[in-house]
Amino acid sequence: MITSKYFKEEEFKKCSPPCSLQDMTQDHMNLLDRIRARYGKAMILTSAFRSVAWEKSKGRSGSGDHPNRTGTDIVSKDGTSKMGIIKAAIAEGCNRIGIHKDFIHIGSGKTLPQNVVWLY
Repeated sequence: MITSKYFKEEEFKKCSPPCSLQDMTQDHMNLLDRIRARYGKAMILTSAFRSVAWEKSKGRSGSGDHPNRTGTDIVSKDGTSKMGIIKAAIAEGCNRIGIHKDFIHIGSGKTLPQNVVWLY
């Protein structure tokens, strides 16, 4: 059973597309919990697990963090929250970070390229 100190099942149901805490890996949730503890503020998820079929329906390869159960997007609409989340993520060992005007992607996929930052 996948568990999290800070993130509840209801939050995953609100993601786009809706999913479950049980869709994630325990390692990724442990990373998110450490990031949240270091950041010191609530973090709202907008996306977590997305199936390969869902990814492909959006024109993506289906091989990224989300279908691998190792990716989450966290609401971040200003530079201060972006900096805080990114600093916490790096301090906790995250080395797959995407930056969008409305969210920060936290990825922990071990079979994907490492030490990368990208912009949407």
